[in-house]
Formats: sequence, C-alpha cells, structure tokens
Amino acid sequence: AGEGASYESPYVLSAKGKRESTTKFVTVKIMGKEKRTFPFQLVSDTPLQESEFDEYCEMCTKYGLRQPMRSDCRSVRQAQVEAVDFRYTAEDVSRLIEKRGRKSGNYATEKQRLEAQLEFAKQQGDAEGRVAAEEKLAALEARFKREKEEQTSRKALTMSEINNRNTKRNF
Repeated sequence: AGEGASYESPYVLSAKGKRESTTKFVTVKIMGKEKRTFPFQLVSDTPLQESEFDEYCEMCTKYGLRQPMRSDCRSVRQAQVEAVDFRYTAEDVSRLIEKRGRKSGNYATEKQRLEAQLEFAKQQGDAEGRVAAEEKLAALEARFKREKEEQTSRKALTMSEINNRNTKRNF
C-alpha cells in the first residue's frame, strides 16, 4: 500500500452516497519496486475476493516477494479505519493553509485592511504605526508579485512539458 500524495488538480470522489472534491491520491508500490500514484476514485471499495488474493500470492512468489502476514493485514486494516475516521483539526487546516503559502488570506482583502490601517495611522499622527503599515503593505505587494511570477513560471513549465510530450508523440 502507499501513502497519500497531494496534487494540484482536484477531482470528485463519490463514497457512501456523498460526492466530495479532493486532491488526495494514493501511491502504491508495485511488486516491491516501482511506485505509481492513483486517484482514490480508482481504488475498489469491495471486499477482496479469494481468487484475487490467490493471484496476488502467485505474483509474490513469481517475483520473490514476501507474502503478507496476518500482522500486515491488521496494520493495514487499522490504517484504513484511521483514514476513514480522520477529521481535520484547526491545527491541520492552519498547517495546510500555511503550506500553500496563504498565511494572510485573500490579497485584495489584506491590502485593503493594511491601507485602512495606514490611513488611520496618518490621521492619528502615529509615525510608528504609519511606517509599520507601509512596511507590511510593501511586503504584501512583494509577496503577491513573487507568487504571480512563480505561478506564471509554473504555467510556462507545464505548457513546455505538454508541448514536449506532444512533440514526442507526433514525431
């Protein structure tokens, strides 16, 4: 089995009558060597059939891999139960938001808040508050510009990769 990986493209996952959008994928080690990543929507939720298990055991023998023990099955089952019962905490959400680089939320809202703070400091004659607001505003604009450049660069790289792949396919 594998671990969840996160990708940019969300997809719809239907489970137990619910339809939810997710960016989670499962990474599976194939025959102990190669790893492949699949969206959860391709993972079966039906019980393992005896014929499927027998086929798996034959493949393990063929490739010289250790067959699963009952303890392996118990630990995988426990991991499945924990995955199904998992709920994000406020700390998890904060960490995910921070990981994505959006510590202060929406750029326009944050800019408007800082401009109002700057205007208030000017009206109050608070030189220290004015300088602090100007610095925060400059930092916000620099970060926004940097993120825009990174996003443009990622898009260009993605387009370049698509063009290279299509060129290889066509010629």
